[in-house]
Amino acid sequence: MGHDQAGGHMYKARNPGLDKLTASLPAAKVTKPIEFHFQSEARLEARRAESSERAHSSTAAKRTRYTPAPIPDFKALHEAQGMKLAAIKEQIVPVLPGEIEFSTEARAHERDRYDEARRAREREAERLMEEKRRLQELEEEKEIKELRRRAVPKAHEIPDWYAHAPKRSHDARR
Repeated sequence: MGHDQAGGHMYKARNPGLDKLTASLPAAKVTKPIEFHFQSEARLEARRAESSERAHSSTAAKRTRYTPAPIPDFKALHEAQGMKLAAIKEQIVPVLPGEIEFSTEARAHERDRYDEARRAREREAERLMEEKRRLQELEEEKEIKELRRRAVPKAHEIPDWYAHAPKRSHDARR
């Protein structure tokens, strides 16, 4: 039943029909060892060699072409710069600023004129009101004098209902 015994133990075979299949298959081909050629590695090596040759040739060419610049004469440069600035300054014509016109003074004069005109209007209105009040007082006085002149002093009659009104007792007055 597909049991194997190894070292005194019983093992059950996982695939009992596998043993039969491997016996009926033909033998597999043997792999022959072949030398490995990595073409990209060869290209990389060629590039490295080429770049190193180029670097050597370019540094040599740079060395032959390079000539150090002479040390500049700063005194002469500064003197030339100063002369150039002096020539420019001679050509400059100073601009004088124009007179600044402030509108505050004109505005102050306008405001003074306005205030004076307003005060004059207020004085005129006040004068008219005072005259109107004085005329009204005079009119009232005339009217009162006229009423007093026309008034006839006389006693008022006792009304009719007063006769039937209840009389007060002497005790109630106290």
